[in-house]
Amino acid sequence: MKVQLKTFRRHLLRYSLRTLLVLVTFVALWLGWKVNRVRNQQTAVAAIEAAGGMVRYDWMEDYYQAESAKGSVHWSAMYGGYESRSWPTLRRWIGDEYFEYVIGVWVNMSEFDEHDSNDKRWIATLNHLPKLTTLHIEDISINDHDVQHLKGLTTLQSLSLRRTGVTDSVVVQLENLVDLECLDLTGTSVSDESVEMLIGFSKLKHLWLDNTKVTRSGAEKLRGVLQHCRVFSSSD
Repeated sequence: MKVQLKTFRRHLLRYSLRTLLVLVTFVALWLGWKVNRVRNQQTAVAAIEAAGGMVRYDWMEDYYQAESAKGSVHWSAMYGGYESRSWPTLRRWIGDEYFEYVIGVWVNMSEFDEHDSNDKRWIATLNHLPKLTTLHIEDISINDHDVQHLKGLTTLQSLSLRRTGVTDSVVVQLENLVDLECLDLTGTSVSDESVEMLIGFSKLKHLWLDNTKVTRSGAEKLRGVLQHCRVFSSSD
């Protein structure tokens, strides 16, 4: 009986050590992934802010929606006296970055004249933001190479490329962004050649085509197919 008990304890200890080893390995891998994600996000945020842009974090969303319901709110207002209340003690110990995701990016060079609009290295860092849902890039010249960095942003729901000079060849590269609900192409060089591609965005609710090369017939075709989408076009 004693021998059996010792054998049982020995097996139990062996399995306990194996379980502990697996658990420690899992935690180490999770922490490694977490630290890498945080560093990548920090790199992206630093690059965006260096270009004169601003970011919105997930914990700001409730406040942003509440302020938006009252009327137009500038993103800079997000930084005025509102802070996340979740996990305050842990935040003080290890930093806010481990508890927040960037969900919105806004860069408008017309409001940040002191920044070099030709320095677009920050665009490549957008792929470090896995939960990005809103991206506004305005008054910046965008080419095919720049747009390649937007292909993987499949979580985007709102995209603005106002006055970026994008053409039909650039718009085609956005076909993977199937969850888009709002797309603003105001002041770009897109034409009727983009109509068929735009029809593929079946979830669109708002589409802005003011001051583009899209004709009235092109806009009407979009309205006929995307019946749940409001199409705004100065060609009407």
